[in-house]
Amino acid sequence: MTQVFAIIKKEIKDNIRDKRSFFFALIYGPVLMPALLVGPVITAVKINKINFEQTRSISVVGQEYAPNLIQHLRENNLEAVAAAENYMDLISSGDLKLVLEITEDYVDNLRAGVPAPLTIYYNKEDKDSEKVKRQVRIVLNRYDRQLSALRMRARGFDSRLLDTIRITEEDISDESISGKILGGIFPFLLVMSMMMGGFYLAVDSTAGERERHSLEPLLSLPVSRKKLVLGKYLATFVFVFFSGLLASINIFLVFKFVQLSDLGIPLSFEGLSVIKAFLVALPLSVLITSFLVAVAAFAKSTKEAQTHLGIAMMFPMIPFLLLQFINIKTTALVMLIPFVSQFKILEKVLGEKPVAIEHLSYSVASSLVLAILLLLFTTWLYCRDRMLD
Repeated sequence: MTQVFAIIKKEIKDNIRDKRSFFFALIYGPVLMPALLVGPVITAVKINKINFEQTRSISVVGQEYAPNLIQHLRENNLEAVAAAENYMDLISSGDLKLVLEITEDYVDNLRAGVPAPLTIYYNKEDKDSEKVKRQVRIVLNRYDRQLSALRMRARGFDSRLLDTIRITEEDISDESISGKILGGIFPFLLVMSMMMGGFYLAVDSTAGERERHSLEPLLSLPVSRKKLVLGKYLATFVFVFFSGLLASINIFLVFKFVQLSDLGIPLSFEGLSVIKAFLVALPLSVLITSFLVAVAAFAKSTKEAQTHLGIAMMFPMIPFLLLQFINIKTTALVMLIPFVSQFKILEKVLGEKPVAIEHLSYSVASSLVLAILLLLFTTWLYCRDRMLD
């Protein structure tokens, strides 16, 4: 094993010396990419989430014409304040989010039994203005239904006369759309970080050495090809492992500042959940390392290896996209598919749902078997005389 450790030490040293490779392996993928991807998603969720329990002030023109409406707004945590005279300019500049205008015709139309006019002024280009508009519109729609029921009752009709059927929707899932997206982002980031962590070392230690003509002297040393491959494999695995570990820590820190429960997202990124998720993904790190080393060994040049691995890095994206748009059931057969099975299990772990032991076993076994087959393939490539061509 001394020879294997010597190879590992040599490959790790060479990769660390290359600052660009080190940056992409342990900084960009595990640290910057989670912040760049998760940050905008969380921001978008927070922007679009309406908190109906929080009291908000809205500017109203003509409060005196609709005291009952103003009371309804207050009961729904919308405090009406007098609008400034130049409210149109203020809305355009973004200093004012919304103005509700009530005209004199409002009362007359209500008494006449015809639609009463209400005008909402807002700025669609301003996300905050759009958000306030949606909240006010929902509250006004509630008031509209109440008035319609009272108007029907005043004329001697049952307010349920026009309700020919009653549809009740019961969502028995415990996962929202935003939660599904965030639940899929974690395994995606974890896998991509692992891929990028070992990408450059895998390329440099095989195709790179072949181009620099340093592979031939290495193969001429009294070291078996199996030990040589094992040394390069373990050196790459070190970077893959630490990239995944750093990505997990970074994601934990990112979500430490966000209470997903306040956003209605039933996911947990607490320390224990992230640790469990990382342990579940460990078999993937073994498989990813074998995959990177095998593709790099198959390529004849650095450029060719980078092309192959660049295309290969699309594979982790396929399960992520499939699970967002296609409902894939968790069956024993699905658990035998690497990447897909890990994505499904990681979503359950982060959602604090139980994971069947047999499903976890199938996922781990299939990943390890495929990793061993790829490692044997790489060893076979190194044992060929054409390895130096």
